[in-house]
Amino acid sequence: MSYTIDFKTLLTRLNEGTQVELNDMMRCREHRAMLQNVLLEKYHAPLLSFTLNIPGPIKNNSLLSDIFYIGMKSIKAIFNNHQIHILQEHYSNEITGNEYICAFDGNADDVKNEAITLENTHPLGRLFDIDILDAKGQKLSRQQYRSCLICNKQAQDCARNRTHSIEEMQLAILKLIKESNLIAFK
Repeated sequence: MSYTIDFKTLLTRLNEGTQVELNDMMRCREHRAMLQNVLLEKYHAPLLSFTLNIPGPIKNNSLLSDIFYIGMKSIKAIFNNHQIHILQEHYSNEITGNEYICAFDGNADDVKNEAITLENTHPLGRLFDIDILDAKGQKLSRQQYRSCLICNKQAQDCARNRTHSIEEMQLAILKLIKESNLIAFK
């Protein structure tokens, strides 16, 4: 059974939740780096870190959690399809957003290529932020930068220059969510 939903309802759902401050985001990044170091020291293996790219002060709510779980399921399918064993995984659900980190026994470059493909081809992939660190803790970079959801220029430039308002970005995200037909609404 499918449901129709209007943008106003979606926007309301997207803006539900606790607003985060810069201090919250900095603490989250510090904790992520600490956890990554612990996993690197323990396993000497590559790591995957998955969060969502969500502009604005609300980073977590039921809608964003639904999107996150879809992404996490897709990541685990990649590991399963390529017979990559997860050595240890950590999941957190904080006001700063959902986060998944795992150490794995596969080839970091191969997993990075699969992650880029997922980000580029999945209906919600533009919202996925999948980072791969090699066994030495070096972040593997993309060959090509991601394009902006709104104007298709380099997303990093638009973010740094604040080219688009949060409202414009949220509308682009809502359009992506609605067109994906992956989120059930009642």
